[in-house]
Amino acid sequence: MLKRNVVAVVFVILFAGVAAADNKVSGRIDQDCVWSGRLTVSGDVTVTAGATLTVKPGTHIEFSDGVRLSVHGRLLAEGTEDQTITLIAQGELRPGAWHGVVLSPRPNADSEPPRGSRFSHCRIRGAVRAISVTAEAASPQSIKACQITQCRLVGIQVKSARDVVVDRCHITKCGSVEQRPSGAIVVAHSHHCRLLDNVIENCAGYGVQLDQSSDNTVRGNTVKSIGGRHRKPDGMGIALHEANRNLVLSNKVSSMNYMCLYVGDSADNLIIDNELRNSPDGLGMTGPKATRNIIRDNRIYGSWWGQIYFTNRAHDNLVQDTTVTGGDAGITQWYAGPNTFQDCNFLGCGPIAFKGGVKAIFRRCTIRLGRGNEDLWTEFEPDCTLIDCNIRKDHIGFSKGTTEKSQITFKRTFTVSVVNADTGKPVAGATLTANSDGDQSLTQSTDKRGRARLELLEGVVRKGDGWKEAGDYSLSVKAKGFRPAQPVSINLTGAVTSLHISLTRLSNE
Repeated sequence: MLKRNVVAVVFVILFAGVAAADNKVSGRIDQDCVWSGRLTVSGDVTVTAGATLTVKPGTHIEFSDGVRLSVHGRLLAEGTEDQTITLIAQGELRPGAWHGVVLSPRPNADSEPPRGSRFSHCRIRGAVRAISVTAEAASPQSIKACQITQCRLVGIQVKSARDVVVDRCHITKCGSVEQRPSGAIVVAHSHHCRLLDNVIENCAGYGVQLDQSSDNTVRGNTVKSIGGRHRKPDGMGIALHEANRNLVLSNKVSSMNYMCLYVGDSADNLIIDNELRNSPDGLGMTGPKATRNIIRDNRIYGSWWGQIYFTNRAHDNLVQDTTVTGGDAGITQWYAGPNTFQDCNFLGCGPIAFKGGVKAIFRRCTIRLGRGNEDLWTEFEPDCTLIDCNIRKDHIGFSKGTTEKSQITFKRTFTVSVVNADTGKPVAGATLTANSDGDQSLTQSTDKRGRARLELLEGVVRKGDGWKEAGDYSLSVKAKGFRPAQPVSINLTGAVTSLHISLTRLSNE
């Protein structure tokens, strides 16, 4: 009799405010509560504002069909490596059998701000969305070291929230190609979230999607095998849509149905040190609001349609220190630009293809596109400016479809230092004018260190016309209070790329 009474007391403690019979629970939790052991959630459970539900390590929870766990207060489900917490559909495992956990904290009766929920070492299977966070006013929510699998729509969805951390989770077999949003992690209308060191694989739709979200960090994630419809623009590793000022850093993305990394109508993002490989497209950027993005120190290879794809008026973006190898098309710009590629290596790729009269600037790039003996092979309507690039002028190919307006412009950079002949100090504000034999002219002023960089036209390659050289330049230098320097000849085919000019002060006589 005493043992039976003890069990009854334990049930009162564990399920205060919740209907419980034979370890089945449902209803409202109005005060702090602890779950442990094996439980079945037979109906919707709501943790009210101000209450905390604590789930002990090793707890096994099964959810009946269509059931959800709604948390307006706080949920602490913190397992360990040896004692994980399991949240799973009851009976035969199937995606979407139960709705999942919804975190939407609200202030309590005393108007105190809600506290953040925490998940760690949890296994969640068979939900529509495993964890949904809608918590604009809440303290940080954290989801760490969890295994999430077989969710019909989304593994983790964050909507209208901030300060959510998803760290070291393993998410598999989540998403649907027929419904949106769909995929492993979807962040919408949210800010200051951190998605760190997660492994995402064998999902559908998106690996990570940032939609109308800003100031988030996506770092150190491995995303692979994201499926989609055949030859349709879904199945992406990391996707930004109207998402600004985000950091996408040191991720590894491979084996997508469509594209490794997509930037649509998004601005001022930093995309740094990512590895994108073995997918139809590597990096894609589209839309007139896709601007001022910096893509630096990335490695893109093994894409068989296009390694870098800019379209629909994406403009003024910088691709820097990036290595691109292989692929049917190295760079494709359709009705986009100007965009700048700086200190990049393009090796063994297909053509640089342009359409729509757009422009691109290549500065200090190595380009070996691997079409026979050609260094550069173009299609459609290229208008490229190559500055200090190691391209052989007689090794440029134009496809049959290239228009007569197509041209490749070559420039070389010369650094000029101007100093006072008597003191050796720099002369700021000196005016440099370079004039070529081919009627080209460029004027530049020295900075406070007495230096100026001159990007001088070397010549142009046009379809059907071949190489046309601009000719040598004559450089004149003037500065207030100094005698003009004697004109200096600049030979663009020579090895010298820097000049040192001394100016003598005018006498006071």
